[in-house]
Amino acid sequence: MTTVGSPILSFIVLLMMNGPAVAQSCPLLQVRNPAGNYIVPGVMGDIPYSGDLALDAYVQQPTEPAAQKLPFRPSIVVIHGGGWSSGSRIAHVGQILEVVTHAGYNWFSVDYRLWNLTRFEDSLTDLRAALGFIRCRAAEFGIDANQLVLLGEDSGAQLAALLAAERTPGVIGAVLIGGFYDLGAIPELSRDIDPDVAARASPITRVAPQMPSLLVVHGGADTESPAEHARRYCTQIAQSGGRCQLLEIAGASHRSENWFPSQWTYKRAMVEWLSALAHAPAIAHRPRGGGVLKDILYSRPAQLRLDAFLPRVATPVPAVIVVHGGGWEAGDKVTYVTPLFEPLARAGVAWFRSTTGSRRRSKTRISSKTCVRPSGSCAPSTSVSTSTPRALFLWASRRAGSW
Repeated sequence: MTTVGSPILSFIVLLMMNGPAVAQSCPLLQVRNPAGNYIVPGVMGDIPYSGDLALDAYVQQPTEPAAQKLPFRPSIVVIHGGGWSSGSRIAHVGQILEVVTHAGYNWFSVDYRLWNLTRFEDSLTDLRAALGFIRCRAAEFGIDANQLVLLGEDSGAQLAALLAAERTPGVIGAVLIGGFYDLGAIPELSRDIDPDVAARASPITRVAPQMPSLLVVHGGADTESPAEHARRYCTQIAQSGGRCQLLEIAGASHRSENWFPSQWTYKRAMVEWLSALAHAPAIAHRPRGGGVLKDILYSRPAQLRLDAFLPRVATPVPAVIVVHGGGWEAGDKVTYVTPLFEPLARAGVAWFRSTTGSRRRSKTRISSKTCVRPSGSCAPSTSVSTSTPRALFLWASRRAGSW
C-alpha cells in the first residue's frame, strides 16, 4: 500500500502546491481607467499587474471580419526610460506609442519600480511580472502570448536588453533605442556604484547564445552613452550567433524624444524591422474612439494639427492650450508634455495640444486660456497672454461655442 500510494500522494501534493501559485501570479484583468492614457484613443488604462504597479494596453481593431481569422501580429511591450529613477508608462514614449499604433501593432506600456541604477534588478523583477501577466491574460486581451517584442528607450533599453539575454518566454525580438550597454565604461554612471553591479547591469557582459532578434537604434552624437558601445554590443551578439541590426542616426543626441524631425527616419526603419520580424500579415490601423480627438487640422497652409480633450459636460469649462518644448528644434504634440494630460482632464478642463511649425525661428512661449462649452454660446473668455502659435488660439476661440 505504501509503495503504491506514495507516488500518487506526492503527485496530489504537487498539484495542490502548484495550482494556487499559478493562479495567484496572474491577477484579474481590471481596467481602472477606461479613459485610457490621453495620448492614443481607445487605450485600456491603468491595469494593475503586480501590487500597485500598472500598465496601459492597446489592442488593434480588425479592419474587416476576415482579418479576425488571420494569425496574430506581435504585441509591443514598451519600457520607458528615465535613468532608472524617473519616468512612467506615459512619459518619454508618446512618439513611440503613436508610431506602433499607426503601424497596426498591439502594445503594452509598463510602469516599474524606480530607484536608481543599483536597484535595476528590482525593475527587472517587475518587468518579468508584467510579461507574465500579459501572457497569462493573452486570450482576454486578444493577443498571441508567444509573439511579444520588447521596446525600450534610454534606461528602458538597458532593461529590455537584459530581459532579451534571459531568453524570456514569449519574447521574439527587442528594439533598443538609445540604450546603455557598457555601464562600467561610463564614468558618470559607474563612479558611485560597485564595479560588480555595473558589470551585472551591462548588457554587453550578458550576451547569450540564441537571443531573440534585436534592432539597436542609437544617436551618432550621443555623449551619455557613446555610439561605440552600441556598435560593440551589436558585434558581440553577432559573434555569439545572434541577429542584431544597428541603426545609427547621424548627429542625434541621447534621447530619441530630443531628436530633430530630420532624424525621425528611425521610425519608418523600426516599423520595417517589425514587419520583417512578424509571422503574420500587416493589419491596417483602424482608430478606436475615445476621449481624445486626434489630428485636427487647424492651419491648412502649414499643415499643422492638434489633439483635443473635451469634458462631457453641458456647462462652459476652462480650456488650456498645451504647447510642447524642444528647444524650438525638436518635439511634437506628444513629447515632453504627456504627463500633463491626465491631471488636466481629471480637473475638468478642456485642453488642446499642438505641434508647432517653428524650427529655429520663433522663441515665443505660450500661457493661454480660453473657454469651451460642448454646445451653445461661450461665457466671457479669461485673459490671454502671448500665444504660440497664434493660429491655434484663434482657431480654438472661433470654435469654442460649437463643441
